[in-house]
Amino acid sequence: MKQDLIEKIKVLLLFGKRNVDGEERDGQVEKILVEEDDTAHYFYMKDYLKDHFKDEDELQVTAREKHDVNSIFYEIQKLGHIAFAENTSTPTYKTGIFYMPNEISDKQRESLKKLQKQLELEDYNITEFLNLHRDENGILLGNQKNGKASILEEFTEEQERQ
Repeated sequence: MKQDLIEKIKVLLLFGKRNVDGEERDGQVEKILVEEDDTAHYFYMKDYLKDHFKDEDELQVTAREKHDVNSIFYEIQKLGHIAFAENTSTPTYKTGIFYMPNEISDKQRESLKKLQKQLELEDYNITEFLNLHRDENGILLGNQKNGKASILEEFTEEQERQ
């Protein structure tokens, strides 16, 4: 992954056990690269979802009716996939956000460990959104952890114990 710098990625999806577009993609990574005319994560995902996850009704409705990327990433993690949004705004302080499902597969865990190494190599600071859910008013809630990419190790180790 060294040749693919994380900062060139807008969104990274790390697929879980649930089939995507009729294919088993457990542990595979899909990268949505930053385009020359860069825009908000929402527009990248709205465009991506025109050709992907077509059979996931809740996700498609969310993309059409809600205009925030957090809702889209929430639906993706509910399906058991990991979503990562690269959101560096200052080149000297690289950042990204992970939307973590409650459980991940063995293949996802191995891919996440490789991704963690690349994030560490590039000195990323990350936020993990965990235990995501909506309250009775539809407000997105959960926990978050912030730190260097090494905080992913705690998540993968916890998943190994389950």
